[in-house]
Amino acid sequence: MNSKLSEMTKVQDKNGNWIFIVPVTGVSIKKSVGGEIKINRVIFVSGNKLSRIRKRLKIPVPISEIINKDKFSKGIIKKFFDDSETFAILRFNGIPSDEIRKCNKIIETELNILSLSQLGFGKRKYNSKLSIGLKDSNRVSSITINKKYNEYTFSSKWDSYSSPFIIEKPWKTFHKKFYYFEYLKILRGEIRVSNLWLKIISRAGFLIGKSQSTNDVSSSFIWNMIALEMLLVGDGEKTEETLIERSKYLLDWSEEWELNQYEFNISECYKKRNEYVHSGNMEIISRGDLIFTDDWAFNILNNLIRLKKIIGSKDDLIKMSKRYSAERVLEIKSRKYQPGYLNMVNRKYVAEDFKEI
Repeated sequence: MNSKLSEMTKVQDKNGNWIFIVPVTGVSIKKSVGGEIKINRVIFVSGNKLSRIRKRLKIPVPISEIINKDKFSKGIIKKFFDDSETFAILRFNGIPSDEIRKCNKIIETELNILSLSQLGFGKRKYNSKLSIGLKDSNRVSSITINKKYNEYTFSSKWDSYSSPFIIEKPWKTFHKKFYYFEYLKILRGEIRVSNLWLKIISRAGFLIGKSQSTNDVSSSFIWNMIALEMLLVGDGEKTEETLIERSKYLLDWSEEWELNQYEFNISECYKKRNEYVHSGNMEIISRGDLIFTDDWAFNILNNLIRLKKIIGSKDDLIKMSKRYSAERVLEIKSRKYQPGYLNMVNRKYVAEDFKEI
């Protein structure tokens, strides 16, 4: 065995404190937001900034030294650093050969939480696909051959998710107005909620973020619906009725609830969700359905996080929602259970937005 390869194999089996670095594609973090974003355990950093903050990241030697010492991989290490615009950084203890798969899973999860910040910031047709690994070609090509005649056609187009998600000042300005930065504080334990509620909102954020980074309509729709059910429905509750009731608690104070027929659309989406899950009917789900669930998910998450001081668990949400429903039945108008600092965003769409994503 090559001595260098043998040395690398030994290193992979060595117990210690490690810094795991992996390139990510589909996202560009600009200087105007500091060139880095911390989700929970993972820091996403611009390639331009990586070498400048390597001491803070506890990387013991300069990146240039790592590249210059590489005499074995024929430039792969240099290409690794040169060709990547953004990196994910994760520290861990243990044996690399045992832990790398876990590290990739953690980074994938937190990359989807970063993708969640696409929700509400822009229209879905402009979303980007965030993924782990070096950049591949985003051009999709095909040849169509006539079976009878000696003729063919060649087509080539850019994948609809070829443009990176640009994280810069407008992104930061937008999210300062809404829930995302407070949501990250909850994930990092800076704002305390119950352990179960933390798991629920973490998993829901992961699913919605995954939906934002996917251009398959039916899959994106189902991930949104699962996340909304996780957030709003308790064990043993009737799903469709509860989705409507909890959504009313958080949203029906706004005139947009009636104008956008939220109750009807929630019911329709739930029926289509069942048709897909139980009959495999993907065609029943339209881009309009998906876009509605995007807006619905944004407004639900935004208000749940806004109510973090009074809703720190699923039980809190159920209790507040039922008390609000009782007030409505008794025709009592108060803001005790539906506070006045709730918010609802109503995005305007044109026909072009519902075309192929």
